[in-house]
Amino acid sequence: MIYTITFTDGTGFTVTPQTAGWTLIRRTDNGTTIGLVSYWKVYQAGDPATFNVTFSAQTRCLGVLATYSGVDGTTPIDVENGQTTASATTHATPSVTTTGANRLVVTTHIVHSVATWTAPAGMTERVDFSNNGSGQAVESMEFNDVLQASAGATGAKTATATVGDVGITQITTLRPASTCGITATLKQVTPPKYRSSSSATVLSGTTLTINKPANLAQNDVMVAAIAANQVLVTPAGWTFIGQYLSGTLRTNLYRRTATSSEAASYSWTLNATGYGAGAISAYHDVDTTTPIDVFNGAATASGTSHTTPTLTTTRSDEMMVASFSIGVDDTWAPPAAMTERVDVVTTTTFVALEQADAVSTSYGPTSFTATASPTASVGIATLIGLRPVVTTLGSMNTSVSAPFGPALVTNTFSTAAATFVDGDRLQLEVQANGDCNASLSYDGATAASKLSVAMIVSEGLVGLLLLAPALPLAVRWWKRRRL
Repeated sequence: MIYTITFTDGTGFTVTPQTAGWTLIRRTDNGTTIGLVSYWKVYQAGDPATFNVTFSAQTRCLGVLATYSGVDGTTPIDVENGQTTASATTHATPSVTTTGANRLVVTTHIVHSVATWTAPAGMTERVDFSNNGSGQAVESMEFNDVLQASAGATGAKTATATVGDVGITQITTLRPASTCGITATLKQVTPPKYRSSSSATVLSGTTLTINKPANLAQNDVMVAAIAANQVLVTPAGWTFIGQYLSGTLRTNLYRRTATSSEAASYSWTLNATGYGAGAISAYHDVDTTTPIDVFNGAATASGTSHTTPTLTTTRSDEMMVASFSIGVDDTWAPPAAMTERVDVVTTTTFVALEQADAVSTSYGPTSFTATASPTASVGIATLIGLRPVVTTLGSMNTSVSAPFGPALVTNTFSTAAATFVDGDRLQLEVQANGDCNASLSYDGATAASKLSVAMIVSEGLVGLLLLAPALPLAVRWWKRRRL
């Protein structure tokens, strides 16, 4: 933490922090008019909720308490300096020369007037305030920071006040933490897989009944999309996900995890006589604790192409389930990257409903477009991301010492044995804590991998047993054949 205090009306007094552990960075007085003092402290568990200073004489003051993570807790200050500034609207710090890379440059500017500030070019303004006093007891403070990636001169940092007067500036650079923590976790990822689908329509009725998808098994996760012109009542045992509207048409999304004994069908009640279409698709190998990662839906503009909102998934190998609905007698062509599961339309008073899916292969934003023909119409498009089953096989923690330049760090860890089936992924997740400002890469030419995998089933079957992986990572494997 950095504690900066500016004060007025004389310099013949002391400033004393009342909490132990504060170390003086610098005090600068501009005659007897205005002064600036700053301290640093490493925050400790049990520190008070507020930090106080006392003055040996009466004064008027302003204070800023700024906290930064990833700072060297032993010698946080790399270099610092300060100076008084003449009466003007521009106030520049001295330039200091940092001794290493990735220093955080912190500046304070004060002026003996009630003013607002424009931050130095390239810096992020953190504080701009004044005490709104009168006479000699007025002051305004500006507090800024910026990361300097390379060692060298910072250059003067000039802030501009709206009112000209005498001032003081200080510049301090903070060292990064001396170690960077790294966690590597080896995981088995089993992507969700499609089981089956069912669909139904209702015309001039109050109940929409859809049969249970074929071959439904316990712990399968079902996704239902119901498009209708009336308000729907959520059936018992189903979890409502969201509702999306386009004129008189609405699409509701639901989910349900199958139990060991499921009814033969599921019914949705309309609050008045109406029409609609519904689809249920079932998936296995879904995380049943938190099945849905992300979801959204929206009305679509009139046309034959209808695009889902863009979703940003939090991991790879999610089952993306899209639903599209329009109020006309059309058939659907599914998105190019998806497999169509349901394409159903009511009769006479029309609702056309499409349901399709695909497994994502990466993290990040995704959306899908389906095409209805032959009629241009407004519609609704929705998208759901179902989480895969993820099993942690083993992990390790290590650290890199500063400076965080290119360096090879090798560590090993053992895992439990695991059987892999077709489509499963072996995924290595590496995380550096947010204090590092470091990048990670794998140099296979420098360090070979020691991941051993053995095939232990008969020829033609798929199944792998994971044995003792080590980092850095590559692959060495063999299989046993049967004649």
